[in-house]
Amino acid sequence: MFQQLINNSSILVTILFITSQFFKRTDISFKSPLRIKFLLGLSGGVASCILIATGFRITDQVVTDFYHLILIAIAYFGGPVSAIVAGFMAAVFRFTFNGITLTSLVSAIGVLLVSAGCGLIALTRLPVKMKSAIMLVYSLAVRSVALFLIMDSKENLIDLLLTLYLFSVIIGSGVFYFINYLVTAHQLFNQFKQESAHDYLTGLMNTRQFDSTFNQLRSQAIANNHNVSLLMIDVDNFKQVNDSHGHTMGDSVLKELGQLLLANSRTTDFVSRIGGEEFAIILEKASRAETIFVAERIRNSIAAQIFLLPDGSQLKITVSIGVAIYPDTVQDIEQLKSMADTQLYESKHTGKNKVCIDPA
Repeated sequence: MFQQLINNSSILVTILFITSQFFKRTDISFKSPLRIKFLLGLSGGVASCILIATGFRITDQVVTDFYHLILIAIAYFGGPVSAIVAGFMAAVFRFTFNGITLTSLVSAIGVLLVSAGCGLIALTRLPVKMKSAIMLVYSLAVRSVALFLIMDSKENLIDLLLTLYLFSVIIGSGVFYFINYLVTAHQLFNQFKQESAHDYLTGLMNTRQFDSTFNQLRSQAIANNHNVSLLMIDVDNFKQVNDSHGHTMGDSVLKELGQLLLANSRTTDFVSRIGGEEFAIILEKASRAETIFVAERIRNSIAAQIFLLPDGSQLKITVSIGVAIYPDTVQDIEQLKSMADTQLYESKHTGKNKVCIDPA
């Protein structure tokens, strides 16, 4: 029995790790879309079925397993929906695997009660450890009643329950810390991935991600012969903003400016902060007219915006924009950046607060 018990425990940990890989880029919570909760429930159901199929025998009549630990984890992250989906799959599998008998009927009802109960407990606002402990106690209570009903001889029932309780607590504690470790590791991974690609202040793409995106779109444009437009944007006289109001206020302006750039670009455009008060936007498959329209919309929206600073004061700014389009204004896509910079320089030195593009 103990060898089978250890095997079931090892399978449990392996399943948890594999399942976590499918959801490592998804922030699963009670607010997650129904589709995500359903998928989590399906994965929990499959995991429960595997544990049931590899259960350990405690008497000649009774085989048990640690499926309830899977249901607790699924309920904790996905709530009642995920738990009930997983529980229903496990209950159906009980009949499929063991046949329709009194034992499988009682076991299936127990599975449904554990999944539904843990799902409801997960909705409470109790501390994490207390919530997990209550779900474990509840699931063990349900399983104890189920064992009592299906065992013909109650002579060794107490010893069997104590064994189940002991290993459930030991393995459950290990599972709790293992899941927390996986969740923390995935959160840190996603955080580092986010920070490596986005500007810390504005949330826009940073220089590294801009270069990566630009190189990718450049290759696609050459291969597929479609347009790529580049807007280089610089805030006019921004040094005066920092000198007059301080760098903290300047950062506030840049942060709000980043949101304006996003709001006035197309949803398919790539908006980046490439340094200081300089920004860049890549437009894919945009005509000359559409590119100029987006650039002018951005320029006008910023010029009309009243920026509210943290100290309560108000500020207005303008931007200069240089535009280059492949293959409209630049025949060699390798010159797209330099041409956009040239047009930005032209805008800066011919009045500012304007969009400049090669008239050719």
